[in-house]
Amino acid sequence: MLADRCAVAGSSFLRPQPFPGPTRPLAWTAMAMVEVPDEANHACKACGYRYPLSAGRVHGRHFLCQGCHNVQNTIRRNLGDTEDVQNFSAEDSVAFFRSLRDAQKTDGGSLTWKTIRAGMLSRLTEEHISKFSATVSLQELPLSVYTVQGWPEEVIKKFPCEYSAEYGCDIYKVPVRTLSWEEAYQKVEARILEKERLASQKKRKNEEGLDVPAAPEGDDKGAKSEAKAARQEAAATKKTLQKNDRVASAAAKALGPLTSLETSLQKCISKGEEAEEKDAAALAMCKEQFAKANSWREAAREAVNRQQVLRGKEDQQEKAEALAPLPFDGEEIKCFLKQSNEAQKALKQSFPKKAAKAKAEPKKRAAAAAGEDDNKSKRLRGKSTPKGD
Repeated sequence: MLADRCAVAGSSFLRPQPFPGPTRPLAWTAMAMVEVPDEANHACKACGYRYPLSAGRVHGRHFLCQGCHNVQNTIRRNLGDTEDVQNFSAEDSVAFFRSLRDAQKTDGGSLTWKTIRAGMLSRLTEEHISKFSATVSLQELPLSVYTVQGWPEEVIKKFPCEYSAEYGCDIYKVPVRTLSWEEAYQKVEARILEKERLASQKKRKNEEGLDVPAAPEGDDKGAKSEAKAARQEAAATKKTLQKNDRVASAAAKALGPLTSLETSLQKCISKGEEAEEKDAAALAMCKEQFAKANSWREAAREAVNRQQVLRGKEDQQEKAEALAPLPFDGEEIKCFLKQSNEAQKALKQSFPKKAAKAKAEPKKRAAAAAGEDDNKSKRLRGKSTPKGD
């Protein structure tokens, strides 16, 4: 009896009970499926473009489109990791992935490692330059040198200026950013090449579609030698560019003082040739210094102009053309300016000074004569008597 009662109670408990009123059962509500159209309303975390849910996958709270997912896999396959991309700022990351997605649409859906690598190099170079943009060097050069380099004269005159006794002219202190695109690009490219080489060696046996040009498995020594030669070539190019910058900077710094010295020597020599009495040795020394200043100035001008031409070239190999060495250095310029100033001083002191004394004597005589006339008139007025007496 007890078993029958339990069976009856159990059957009534398992039987669905009707809900009072028109309310639908909760089970029906939970089981009801709502069809949502697959619209492009999911923003990709990488590129920011919107896609339908079927065009990507959801990772936690973020949606990643299939194109950006493939880009990340390609970078990881060729470099071993995606650390460089992860270190991008939010704005740079979106710009990087958007540029690749736009390029993929333009190329008909294909996106090679060469395109991805070029975009990474450009973005990393810009980021490298922006980090070091606050590093500014203070250049102290004459106004003529800045104008030759293309600076507007009104811009240069806004900065502090002081007279340089060492160079004999005014110099302007202008803050200039010295980091160039070529230097930053070389540093970034060298780092990417090293990561490519390591990833290629690590996964050579398990990968078949690696986009990095790799030597056969049995020719590891050849790959190492090629990588070593590439590094040596990049180092030589970097060294040449740095040397060119030093030569051009020294030439620009010496151009203003040499130009001013050449002008002053020319005037002094002209006066010495017209003077009847002069120091012949000092005159010869001035002429010798003038010829030397002229040749040095032309060499400095040629170095500055050639550096400007090389900077405008697009080919990296053409930019790495070595500049001709200058015929002087900083210490030689200082000694040369000092010797030239002493030669001019000696020549000017040998000029006759009679003309200056001849002009002063007539003025003294006229003043003495005027004083005597005043004294005579005073004495005459003192001796005169009134007519009434």
